[in-house]
Amino acid sequence: MRLEVISDLQALSRVRPRWDAVYDADPEAHFFLSWRWMAKRLEGMGASWFVLAAKTEADPPDYVAFFPLRARRAAPRNDAPIEVATAGSPAADYTGLLCMPRHQAQAIPLFARYVREFRKRIRWTTLRLDQVRMSEERLRLFLAYYRGEDYELLRESGINGDGIDNAVCPRVDLPGSWDAYLSERVGANTRQKLRRFLRRVETSPEFELAETTAETVGEDLRSLLRLWEGQWADRKRGVLDRIRQQSLAMLTDCFDAGSLFLPVLRRNGSVVAALAIFTDQSKKSYLFYMGGRDETVGGLSPGLVLHAFAIRHAISRGFRTYDFLRGDEPYKFSLGGRKDFIQTIVVRAKTDAGRDEAPGRAGASAPPPPALPSGQTGGPASQG
Repeated sequence: MRLEVISDLQALSRVRPRWDAVYDADPEAHFFLSWRWMAKRLEGMGASWFVLAAKTEADPPDYVAFFPLRARRAAPRNDAPIEVATAGSPAADYTGLLCMPRHQAQAIPLFARYVREFRKRIRWTTLRLDQVRMSEERLRLFLAYYRGEDYELLRESGINGDGIDNAVCPRVDLPGSWDAYLSERVGANTRQKLRRFLRRVETSPEFELAETTAETVGEDLRSLLRLWEGQWADRKRGVLDRIRQQSLAMLTDCFDAGSLFLPVLRRNGSVVAALAIFTDQSKKSYLFYMGGRDETVGGLSPGLVLHAFAIRHAISRGFRTYDFLRGDEPYKFSLGGRKDFIQTIVVRAKTDAGRDEAPGRAGASAPPPPALPSGQTGGPASQG
């Protein structure tokens, strides 16, 4: 097994066919590790990112694993400590790595040894696996190289100021039909509400329920963000403009790539609710990313209506999962969500970098990623 470090977009583009093949074959892969999503996020990080790529010794060699990372200073000062982190967060709800399952026992230790050796080059003090969605077996393979007196391992809590646990990620396993979903995934009260609300909006001339089109997507996205801001303005003071700009660009790109489903509910011609949902054709998943609703609408739950519409739409397309992403809000479970989990694991170096044991030939022979720009921190504001 050999290691290659990819640190420019042209080189990243060249490996896309193999990246896509590994993504399709990896049962732990998720939308936020798809090539298009990741390439766009890395493009916005400047020179701070790098991707570790493991390939076999075959002739010709085959890439079998990819691990996107970034190195940055913990604060905007040239003397601030340096941290290495999984790339994608906070825009991505999940981070992680891609690997052909039969090669993980070799590839993941190779990545771990390289990152440990990289500490000697840039003297990083912290390694962050942010919001990582990875099996315990893969985590064990990676973290085995950070045990002992030189490192401290911490697991950060996912509970926010509102008591919501963002380490819990409810997902609905979708059956083969809408009727089966209603009978098998939700309780009697929710089932009655979904039927009644959908019937009301689909039969009343007052309402229009539809997905966005190429002609309306720009206006619909702006309406979504306006409604979202109305709900979150008090908690996102100082970062709303940045979130708006970044979200509009990101969601527009996903629509252009065919990976955004945007259902919109209008009342008398005005948008009263909208959802941004990523679609993953390879993994047959819908992923609810962002929503906005007019909280003054009475006698109806616009958000519930749109989730029901989206779940029914996903089932009709043969998709298997409706992923609510981060947060254990009760409504997600009322719609059939089962608990899945992510973790944020922090590895802190406790000793001088020069004391670390050499990682072996494979890790040491790989070229270094680009130098860390002075004072770079980077990263968009969280979507909340």
